[in-house]
Formats: sequence, structure tokens, C-alpha cells
Amino acid sequence: MSPAPEYEFELEVFIDIGGDPAAERTPGTMQGTDSGNSSPGPSNEQAEEGSARRRLHNLGYTTGEPLGIIVKAFQHDCQKKETGELKDIEDELKQRHDSCNPPLRS
Repeated sequence: MSPAPEYEFELEVFIDIGGDPAAERTPGTMQGTDSGNSSPGPSNEQAEEGSARRRLHNLGYTTGEPLGIIVKAFQHDCQKKETGELKDIEDELKQRHDSCNPPLRS
């Protein structure tokens, strides 16, 4: 068997296949909880932040920096005021991600 080919570039891509990303389900359970486990899932804010991080990652913003820094980079490339606040980019981020239209890097 021949060795696996080497690639110059590799990218991890996140996908979401329907459902509520905040409610991860465990097999055999309902509503994302196990009858023996009463620990709550991620908060709505944590789920939104996680979704935004994955969208930014898919658009090429994969620096490993804190979210505010990544948001500022996205805002800079979109020629928007650089606030670093997720709420200021949510609509544009979702639209650009869902249409596969990343901003041009400047």
C-alpha cells in the first residue's frame, strides 16, 4: 500500500446539520439530558459564541486568539467599526458564512 499523499494545505471545517446546536443529544436520551445527569448544557450565550467561532473559523479567521480579537479582524476586513463585539457582526457573519462569501482580507 502506498503512503498517504502529503498536502500543502489542510483546513478543518465545521458543519451544522439542522437542529439546535445548543442542545447536543446523548444517544437514548431526550432534550439533551440523561436521566442520571442533571448538569445543564451550554448557556445560550455560550452556544452563540461557539457558533460564531465556528463560522469565523470556516471563513478563515483561525488565529486562536480571544473572540474579541477575531471579531475585530473580521470587522476590519468588512470595513466596519472595530468594536470587537459579537453582537455587532452576527447578521453579516451569518450571511457571509451561509453564502460562502468571506470578506476580502486587507
